[in-house]
Amino acid sequence: MSNYGELPNTPPEVVRLILRNLEKDKTSLLNAMKTCRMWANVGEDLLWRSVEPRAFKSCSLPRRAYYLNKIRELTLAADECFNGIVDVNEVEGMSFSPLLSVRIQIVYKLFPGNTSMPRPLGLYQTLQRHQNNIPFQVQQPLPARTPLQTLLQTLNPNQALQNCVLSRRVSEHIKRLAIVGTPYSWPLLLSALSRYRHLETVELAEWEFAEGEMQAGKDILGRIARMLIPRPSFRHLILDADPYTHMIHQIIRDGVESDDWGEFFDQRVYPVPFCAKLSSCIRQLSVDECQFPAGAFGIIGTMTTLESVSITFRDFKEEPKSSICHGCTLATLNSLAILRSLRIYVSNKAAATSYATSLIDEVMADLLAGIRYLEEIVFLLPHRFTIKTLVHLGQNCRFLKTCYLCGHFDLPNLQTGSVSILYPDLKILALDGIGSTLNHADIPRFSCEIVRNIQEHAPSLAAFYLCEQSALLEAIWKLLYKSAV
Repeated sequence: MSNYGELPNTPPEVVRLILRNLEKDKTSLLNAMKTCRMWANVGEDLLWRSVEPRAFKSCSLPRRAYYLNKIRELTLAADECFNGIVDVNEVEGMSFSPLLSVRIQIVYKLFPGNTSMPRPLGLYQTLQRHQNNIPFQVQQPLPARTPLQTLLQTLNPNQALQNCVLSRRVSEHIKRLAIVGTPYSWPLLLSALSRYRHLETVELAEWEFAEGEMQAGKDILGRIARMLIPRPSFRHLILDADPYTHMIHQIIRDGVESDDWGEFFDQRVYPVPFCAKLSSCIRQLSVDECQFPAGAFGIIGTMTTLESVSITFRDFKEEPKSSICHGCTLATLNSLAILRSLRIYVSNKAAATSYATSLIDEVMADLLAGIRYLEEIVFLLPHRFTIKTLVHLGQNCRFLKTCYLCGHFDLPNLQTGSVSILYPDLKILALDGIGSTLNHADIPRFSCEIVRNIQEHAPSLAAFYLCEQSALLEAIWKLLYKSAV
């Protein structure tokens, strides 16, 4: 978006969506906040939802209480590129009653030959750079010591974890705890997990065990699993670590019996959740795989308690015989009657070896007929869609709020006005890859049919995106403007 000033009257939910996309680039977010007061308020909420304690240096004491009420995630950095561990005394006396999440960032792993690492750009540094309008030094040299020695010399492991995670200033009611990097005190981590009885999500990312410690590591992770999984409120255990990058990294609510953990950590291609011991009460499933096991969709289709499914395909080592790219396998998910969110992504590399010409409108009809409570559908697929898919969505999914179809979206000469389509709750619609088999001259006319139909049957629509080609968009809007006049 090039000119934020043109959108002062944008609905708040759309402003929040736009600013969330800018959240990782906080300088752009700060610029967008200058649009108007509403944008500033929404952006300020986003900025202060996730902070590190050093951010409080940038505001006066009277304002700290105001910002504390906005904080939902506290990030504690413990890496040598950040000039040592965050001084936890900076938050002495503060109350984090609304805090929902604690994230500890530990970065100490270097690749051979590296003498510097990117320096984290948090809220505090962003504000300083923005206010002073000075260039920011992205990298700085590291000491000659090993990274782990540096880490251990810059913090007292017991005191650091105890002050940060077990601090009484952090409410026992936090719902999310994330530790990025190898925990420097596994026993204290177990103590923290036992204290936070309301945890819904625990993330352990970028951890690794030294040579000879693998069995001990399995035992520790098994204890964590046995502690968390039986809790009624627990939903996600996220494990993201080398050398297990080809595994599924999320295990959702009662995902694996404790006896299976040892087997899991010896596998290079993760067999869960496609196993017989998987709990029947799973609500959310997230799969990030290079190779998708045959028959996996059939197994997912038996998990009738699923409310959210997200599947990402990174690469196919060989021609997929039982994969998403056959399209028909999608229909096996129509048994998920209470599904609310369905996201399926196929990377460009994977799509290159798949059946990009297959038309799956009728497959979509079979799929959508069984998941009538769907609120969000995001498909980035190599398949061909037509406007019939939109018809099926309108006829079956009356609760749909977000729809993003990206692939080969063809526009046949279909009289959509004669078809009953209704999207009472649809707020965001995005169609990408329009007209892959049409001449460019025909695309605007067919696109206008969609636009007019959506405008007529989606009274709650707040954002509508067509394609990325500006010339086509210009032609489409000219036709629409002409017909309106």
